[in-house]
Amino acid sequence: MYPIRRLLAHGPWLFDFRPHRLIVFHGAEGVRREVHGDVPAYPSAPVVLAALDEAKDVWVGSGNRRVFSVRAGASAPAQAFPRECFDLTTDGDRLIGTLVDGALELATLFTTDGSGQRWEPMTLPEPVPATHGYGYSEGQPLPQSPDGAFLDTSPFGITVLEKGRGRVYVLRPGAAQPEGALQVEPGHEQDTWRALATPHGVLLLLAVNHRETVLLHFALDGSLLGSLPDLEEEGDDETDELFWGGAGICVLDAARALLFLQDRTLLVSLPGLQVLETPMGEWPHFVSVTPAGPHRWWVGPEDSDALFMLTAEPGHSLRLHAANRPVSPGAPLMHGG
Repeated sequence: MYPIRRLLAHGPWLFDFRPHRLIVFHGAEGVRREVHGDVPAYPSAPVVLAALDEAKDVWVGSGNRRVFSVRAGASAPAQAFPRECFDLTTDGDRLIGTLVDGALELATLFTTDGSGQRWEPMTLPEPVPATHGYGYSEGQPLPQSPDGAFLDTSPFGITVLEKGRGRVYVLRPGAAQPEGALQVEPGHEQDTWRALATPHGVLLLLAVNHRETVLLHFALDGSLLGSLPDLEEEGDDETDELFWGGAGICVLDAARALLFLQDRTLLVSLPGLQVLETPMGEWPHFVSVTPAGPHRWWVGPEDSDALFMLTAEPGHSLRLHAANRPVSPGAPLMHGG
C-alpha cells in the first residue's frame, strides 16, 4: 500500500530513499548511506523523504513514524525530528505533514518550518461524495478500515490520501488549507491507491487486489471528468486486459498525465483521460517519480535501485533512458539497537 521508495530532486541534488538505504546524488556521483539493524521489507507507514527548497537538510523516515534530518551532503549524523508523524513533504519553504490517531485515522494535517518546532494545524473540509461506478454501492454504509494518511505531490498541489477511509484532500501550493476533499468507497487491505492533484481536481489510481486497475479523474465537486477504462462503455476482453497491474501515475502538465502499468505506459489527456500515446516500458512493481527540471522526471521502480530519466517535451514523443550513476559507500544513516 505505502510507497517504499521515494525520490526527490532539488537543484544539483537527487535524494533516493528506501527503508534500508539513502543515496544522495550530487551531479553525476552519489553517496550511499545504509541503515544498520533490522529493516522491515514492508514498513507500517510510508518511507519519508522531504527537503526544503534550499536543500540544506533532508528528512528521512523508514516507515515507523520517526523522521530524521541529515545534511544534503550525506556526511552529518542523523538528528531526530521533534515529533512523530505518519508522512511528511515540502511545499516551498514549509513542511506539510500528517498525524494519525490510535485507530490510524487522519488526526491532523499540519504545517511547520524547517525546525519542526512550531506546528500549525490546518482546517480540513468536509468530504464531498464522489460516485465513480466502480464497485460503489450508492446509499449503502461505507465499510472503513483506516490505515493511515500519506502525501503525494504534483505541480498542482499536495494530496492527502486515506485509502482505508476512502478520502482524498487536495492542498494547492501555498494554500492555508485544502481546497476540497472527496469521499469514495474505501479501499481494502489488498488494494493500492495513488492520488495526484491536477488543475481540474484530482487523479486517482486504484489497483484492486494488486492487479485490476482503474484511473479516475474527479473535479473537487465530486463529478467524474474521465476514467480508464471508460466506465460508460462496455469494453471487450482485449480492452480490459490493458488495465492490469497499475504501478503509478505522474501529472506532466495541465493537459497530460502518465499511467504506469505492469506491461506498458500510457500517456493520457487531461481532463478526459483519452489515450494519446503508448510509450515503451514495463513496470511490474510500483514506481516513484519526481521532477528533474523542465519536462524531465526521475523514475525509480520500488523493486530495484534502477533509475530512469523521463523526458516529456510538449509536441515530442516521450523518451525514457536508464541512468547509471556511480555510487560510493558512506557513513551509516543510523545505528540499530
